[in-house]
Amino acid sequence: MHNFFGMFLFIFITYFSSAVTAAETFTVYCNEKNIPVCYRDGAGKFVGIDVDIVRELSNRLGFSLEIKLVPWKRVLAGIKDGQADAGMPLFVTADRQKYSLYPQVPIHEAVMAAYTKVGSGITYSDLKDLSGKSIGIRRGYSISPEFDRLAKEGKIKVTEVTNIKNLIKMVQANRFDIIVDKQSTVGYHLKQSGIKLQNIGEVSQVRGAYLVVSKATNFKDPKSLLSEIDKVLIEMKQEGVIEEITKRYTD
Repeated sequence: MHNFFGMFLFIFITYFSSAVTAAETFTVYCNEKNIPVCYRDGAGKFVGIDVDIVRELSNRLGFSLEIKLVPWKRVLAGIKDGQADAGMPLFVTADRQKYSLYPQVPIHEAVMAAYTKVGSGITYSDLKDLSGKSIGIRRGYSISPEFDRLAKEGKIKVTEVTNIKNLIKMVQANRFDIIVDKQSTVGYHLKQSGIKLQNIGEVSQVRGAYLVVSKATNFKDPKSLLSEIDKVLIEMKQEGVIEEITKRYTD
């Protein structure tokens, strides 16, 4: 009887310990090749503003962090079905709020800008100037609430492509009149490649991009997880840690 009780206790403790360990694994999906926030460096290491912020966040919370760099559509799908506990970087949209919990503090801020081939003669002052133009964006991206609405209604012609490099190549080759993407991301790629494009104006106001918690996360209480994340992100912002990390990649 004593041996049976001892064996039962061993199995219980082993199972309980495994469950706790599994619960502490924090799986985060981020879209691949999203310079300067989520990408692989020359050595194959996952780096970027958002990656470094989430690493620090996870250290402070005592989580075992697992980051996966995947295509943008898979980021959204992973958050929606709970394969990811969290995902980044997401703008706020009504559709994403159905399956995501947003913290108070964004992990970065971004402006969407319009670019054309140099010498195209195309100008931009507001969204009505996009009418009749062929426009390229990255697949699954939200540009701004108004832009997204006009695209959905077919009032502006938008084609989605897989990555930023293809966008740049296609506007150079006159396959698009205009491309729209994050100003920081396009600027980085143009600087690295030496390619010249014309920035014809900002298509959105500054928008916060967030690390969101999946409502379908394996963590027992998603709202409690969000509360913990919020608390630490606020601390990191107040301490200047988020600003310091951002400057590593932007200065």
